[in-house]
Amino acid sequence: MNFLNNLLSKSYLNQINKLNYKINKSNQHISSGLRINSAADDPSTILRLSRATSQINGALIGQKNIQDSMSMLQLIDDVSSNIKSMSQKLIDLSTSYNNPTLSNDDKSNIVNEATSIINQIGSYFKNTTFNEECIFSKNKISIQTGANTSDITNIDISLPESLSNITSILESTQLNNTSNLTKYKIDIPEYDTSLLESYKNYSGDIKIFDNNNNVFFEGSLKNGKFDGFGKLYENGQLKYSGTWTAGSINGYGTLFDENGNTEYEGYTNNGVLDGYGKYYENGNITFAGFFKDGYRQGWGELTTENESIQQYFNDYDYALSLSSDSTPFWLNTDYIDKNILEPLNKYQINIGNHMNNLQNTLDIQSSLETINSDYVSNMQDADMAKELMEKSKNEILLQANIALLSQNIEDDKSYILQLLN
Repeated sequence: MNFLNNLLSKSYLNQINKLNYKINKSNQHISSGLRINSAADDPSTILRLSRATSQINGALIGQKNIQDSMSMLQLIDDVSSNIKSMSQKLIDLSTSYNNPTLSNDDKSNIVNEATSIINQIGSYFKNTTFNEECIFSKNKISIQTGANTSDITNIDISLPESLSNITSILESTQLNNTSNLTKYKIDIPEYDTSLLESYKNYSGDIKIFDNNNNVFFEGSLKNGKFDGFGKLYENGQLKYSGTWTAGSINGYGTLFDENGNTEYEGYTNNGVLDGYGKYYENGNITFAGFFKDGYRQGWGELTTENESIQQYFNDYDYALSLSSDSTPFWLNTDYIDKNILEPLNKYQINIGNHMNNLQNTLDIQSSLETINSDYVSNMQDADMAKELMEKSKNEILLQANIALLSQNIEDDKSYILQLLN
């Protein structure tokens, strides 16, 4: 018998090593809860496991991106609602302002409140930020909603054109001090009534000369007074050409300065600028709009060398900038409805649709995450009951093989001793 090559003992020992390996594997599976802890556990499943894990991670990050984007859209929606409420307040103020029983102080208070609201609306459009980015300056944003390259959602959050324009209008809308309005109050030329002494009872067209034989007046008289269309001269130079009533400038006409340049062209009321007219300086129009009692009152357009701005003048003391279409801004309820409220309603509908679409995408990505998580779990998670049973079985077999190996060694020792005796 070859004691150096005991095949039975070697068999027991080999079995013990295999069982130890299996028990260690079971312990690893039980401690990690995973069936696959290395590529050696299941090589063919590793690639599928990696792909599914990437899908899960992409779905999780995509959900985070969607939730962040929905928060931004919610902020846009909330701010839009606030702007709508403030615009409605402007309509209320405009309606109140047109109450004829209000005093000038009452109207001034209304204007101050309206100006504050206008500035706040402008601030909302210009300064509302999300994560330090101005949200109303954005046009389109792209959102990665999943792990795949195709998982992109494009959202158009650009302001409607009318709202984009209103931001610049709001920035220029403010109360302007017009303490120098007197330069728009034109002195109506006086004339020598003694030159009409000879025409007290005359009615009809006539041409009258002054004492220096210069033309003094040519036009229509009624009972010795300028009435109807006529031209007034001073030292032979034309001062006024237009309509008259009972000796006073009244109606449409043109006034000229001492150099013969047009100074005013428009309507007057008994010698005072009243109604629509154009004011000139050095032959150029510097204001075109409405006058009242010789001052600017109502809408008008101021022109300088570099720009033209439309304004609304109130109570002769201040001017409120107008919208670009020459319509008084906050004093025109139709303008607010058409250019702010209606576009904001449509804008909010667009934002709401994007929020619903993102919510649907979020639900889909959440479902994909759950499905892939289950898929990974089925591939990777250890069957704890099975692993415990397998471990227990291998431990029993291990103990049996150890016992058998020990018995076999004892038998060999006994046999050797017998031979030695």
